[in-house]
Amino acid sequence: LEEITTIFDNVAPFAKPIMIVTGGEPLTRPDVFDITAASSYRGFRTVLATCGHLLNDRNVERLIDTGVSRISVSLDGATASSHDSFRGVEGAFDRALEGLENARRHGLPFQINSTLTALNVNDIEAIYKLSIDIGAEGFHPFLLVPMGRGAGLANYALSPEQYEDTLVRIAN
Repeated sequence: LEEITTIFDNVAPFAKPIMIVTGGEPLTRPDVFDITAASSYRGFRTVLATCGHLLNDRNVERLIDTGVSRISVSLDGATASSHDSFRGVEGAFDRALEGLENARRHGLPFQINSTLTALNVNDIEAIYKLSIDIGAEGFHPFLLVPMGRGAGLANYALSPEQYEDTLVRIAN
């Protein structure tokens, strides 16, 4: 926390960036609310990226109280079976939707992020519609960069032609 706040202190005199608190899962970090409060206190627009599983009423309230202005949750399928298969965690879809409902109920704005691969690119319209239906303020599709955890999905990366087709679909 000391290192993080030192960085914040070094940035604050000359910039007020969007500070994205991410992880792994940032809500498992015991001092995450100290971090979000420190960021907000310095005038940064503070946002948090989470899988949504830990967005219970108390955590949502604490995020709001510490100045988090938006959260993002990844949905990589429009159904439980497609999302859970993509994430490799049974029940992930339902837990994410439950967390998003808690955020919506408390008035914490959220966006949906989706990593597009050959596994789910044909569901992009359905994921987008779901995002609207659950009250997301934004839908942000990402193209897979097969690094880190994404390296295991390298065989499912879209070809350059598929990327172009996907970008045209998104634009329209």
